[in-house]
Amino acid sequence: MTHIIYSFGRCGSTLLAQLIAATLYTQNTTKPKVSEFKINEYVHHDNNSNLELLQNQKVIHTHQLYQRYDNIIKNSTIIFCTRKDIVETISSLMIAQHSRGYNFSPGEKNSGNAKKTPWRNIPKNKLTMEDSVVQKLILSYYNFIKIEYPQCKQHNPKSHHLLYYEDWIYDFSKLSFLNLNYDQELNFKLTKKIPIDKHEWVNYGVLIDQVKRFNNGSTQIEIQ
Repeated sequence: MTHIIYSFGRCGSTLLAQLIAATLYTQNTTKPKVSEFKINEYVHHDNNSNLELLQNQKVIHTHQLYQRYDNIIKNSTIIFCTRKDIVETISSLMIAQHSRGYNFSPGEKNSGNAKKTPWRNIPKNKLTMEDSVVQKLILSYYNFIKIEYPQCKQHNPKSHHLLYYEDWIYDFSKLSFLNLNYDQELNFKLTKKIPIDKHEWVNYGVLIDQVKRFNNGSTQIEIQ
C-alpha cells in the first residue's frame, strides 16, 4: 500500500509524510532505533518523477496530482492536506520563498543550529504580498477542497482523506485511520519546529487585512 500526501504546501504535509514513514519503519523493523531511521528511504518527494519510480514508493509527498497518478491512486491511500488558517499558510509561504528554506529536516547537521539555517537572516522590512497574489492563493485553497478533493475521491471513497493541519498537529491520535504507532522518541525528533518567530518576518497587519477582504471577512477557510 502506497500513501500519497498531496498538498499545496505550508500545511505540515512534509511532517505528515515523515510520521507515516516512521510508522512503516517501526512496523518493519525488529528493533527500531531513532539513529537508524532514514526518512529518504521511505519518503519520495515527487518532482515529475517517471511512473515506474512512483509505483515503487512507500510514501509519496507531492504538490501535483496529475493523470500519471491515475493507476497508482486505485491501490493507494490518498491524503489531501491543507490548513484552515489562511494567514498562517500564506505567511509560511512568504518566509519560505524569501529564505529559500522550505522544510526543517530533523537530524541534519544544521537543523539544530539556527545560525546556519536559511531562517537566520530576518528581513529588514517585514514581508508583504500583492493583493492579486493573495486573492489567487485563497481561490486555489478552495479549489483544492471543493473541486480537486471530491473529484479524486470518486475513485475510491474509503481510501481518500481530507486533513486540516489544525485538527491533527497537536494530537496525532486524530490520525487514527493511519494507525500511527511508532517510537515516541522518533516522534519527538520529527516534530521539532523551525526556530523562527513568523511575526518578525511578516507584516501580519497587512496580510490579515488582505485575507479578510478576499475571504468574506474571515482569516479561516470557510468549511461547509
